[in-house]
Amino acid sequence: MPRNLDRACREFHLSCCHPGLRGAAVRPRGLATVAILLSLLVVVLGTLAVGSTIVAVRAAKERDQVRQDLHRATGGMDTFVESVVVNSKPPKKEILQPAIDYYKAFSEAHAADKKMLPEVASARFHLAALQAKLGSKDAAKTMFDGVLALDELSADATADPNTFPSLQDSALKLTTPIEWFMVKGADRAYQMQLVVALNRAKGTYENLSNKHPASIPFRDNYSALLKGSALIQSQMPNGKEASLDAWLKARDILEALVREQPNNVDYQARLAESLLNAARGQKDKDAQQATANLERAVEVREQMLAAKPDDKQLQQDLNSAKRELERMATAKKAEAGKAKQATAAAEDNKPEAADQPAEAPAAAEPAATDAAAAKTENSAAEAGPTP
Repeated sequence: MPRNLDRACREFHLSCCHPGLRGAAVRPRGLATVAILLSLLVVVLGTLAVGSTIVAVRAAKERDQVRQDLHRATGGMDTFVESVVVNSKPPKKEILQPAIDYYKAFSEAHAADKKMLPEVASARFHLAALQAKLGSKDAAKTMFDGVLALDELSADATADPNTFPSLQDSALKLTTPIEWFMVKGADRAYQMQLVVALNRAKGTYENLSNKHPASIPFRDNYSALLKGSALIQSQMPNGKEASLDAWLKARDILEALVREQPNNVDYQARLAESLLNAARGQKDKDAQQATANLERAVEVREQMLAAKPDDKQLQQDLNSAKRELERMATAKKAEAGKAKQATAAAEDNKPEAADQPAEAPAAAEPAATDAAAAKTENSAAEAGPTP
């Protein structure tokens, strides 16, 4: 047996079986063993850390790949769905079913991964829009779940604002407000859940817009949800004021967006819509401001038509806005005529100036009556001459 190995065995035997015989020569060996063990532990932990890093890198790469796959699929499917919606009315379920299955499977597969919240929320918004388009009551719950994911994402201070999903692009642009509320078998519970989801999303995007005022997507989504809120309020008892307020807020946001992106047709169309609806809400109490909004709506639609002079729908929209402006001007003239007639009638009913003296004469002392005069004369006769 080699000397070193034999010596190591004897020291091991003494250390384990006769701890009392361990001398000063053994202790350094014990310390060396501890140092070796610590070194091995460091190596093991380092290996685990490297392994964890590799796993994390792989997970990050896999997430990036999943995100890229979702974005590519979303772009293709949005184009496909829009084509189906335009050419098939009502759209057939079997045509849209593959897209529904994809978004549902994606949101379920990644629901527990907090780093995939933006993609999960986006998938749920897309799914909710398709469900509403096909008249399914599942749309309200799916929308609500998407908003919950959005809220959780907005509460994360480390979240990148550029990664947030767009509710406007994924759901509101595809499905009209009427389609959201007119699904088959929609009851009060469905409507309430949908209203709560939309109001909650509006509040979230408003907060995000205030926190990131330079972000166009956040303002875009906030203005779109203001439109939804305006339409909902217009159907509520005593909701006209709240509806007008929402239209005016949407108008102001979209005016800023159009200034920043003057060639964005979507922003222009939504601005004109907000101006028209605001004018309709103002015409009975502020005709001047209503006229100003209508004139601006006509201006915006003229700009849109100038960019696409052959677009018949834009021409019809412009003509419609002009007719509405003319009707408001006619009504304004009629109201002015009525006011003028009322003023003239009031003037006619006033008494003529000659009928009323400029200054009333001073009151004369009352003349004495015959009886009073006779009584005075008799009294003087009885009294006789003054001595």
